Amino acid sequence: MRMSEVFWIIAGLLLYACNSDVTVIKGEIEGLEGKITLAMIEPQTNDTVVIAEQDVVDGKIDLKSKGVSVPAWVWLNLDKGRSIDFIIDSHRKIQIEGSLADIGRISVTGSDLAEEYVFLQQLLEERYDMPLAELEKMIHNLQRREVLNSRGEFILASYRRRLEKFKRYRFEYIEKLIEMNPSQELSLFLIWDELKDSADVQKRLFESMCIENKESNIYQLLTERLQ
Repeated sequence: MRMSEVFWIIAGLLLYACNSDVTVIKGEIEGLEGKITLAMIEPQTNDTVVIAEQDVVDGKIDLKSKGVSVPAWVWLNLDKGRSIDFIIDSHRKIQIEGSLADIGRISVTGSDLAEEYVFLQQLLEERYDMPLAELEKMIHNLQRREVLNSRGEFILASYRRRLEKFKRYRFEYIEKLIEMNPSQELSLFLIWDELKDSADVQKRLFESMCIENKESNIYQLLTERLQ
């Protein structure tokens, strides 16, 4: 191998090393124009910090975030107060695709944890969230009636009991999932996002975790929140 070839190989390795803590976020969101910002919560201060920003033209996204201790929970502020949140789990390319007209279907790929989390959310939606939404709708319809007879009152009470039961089943399912996966970083995001209304359970589960990477953004966030 010639010396010039060795030089360029070494130069390439050095360039990769210098940029190994940079996460590139690319893609296209149809209908998106103007300034966007990528943000996260800084664990030590509990403040929202902007880690990348861009003036978007024709929906083309090209962001670079540097120095984020992955995995991290981040969100992309779009326009009119709308945003999408996702997980960055490594310093590599994240791809975003979709349309501003259907923000709920914007896809984020390139992060294994993000894709696992989306899959789990879809499972929760089918198993629990859709039945919960249907029960809430039926309760709302009954409550709108000016007068309920005894049968209507009985049905309303029955729906409310079923609603609370489904909520409890959902909570217990997530709790058990975390208990069965104490070494998985996905469990940290479940503790952070799904159990945020139950600090005691959060703390108990977090203290049972066996996570090697204790320097990540999500681990530090939970440490600060639950100390």
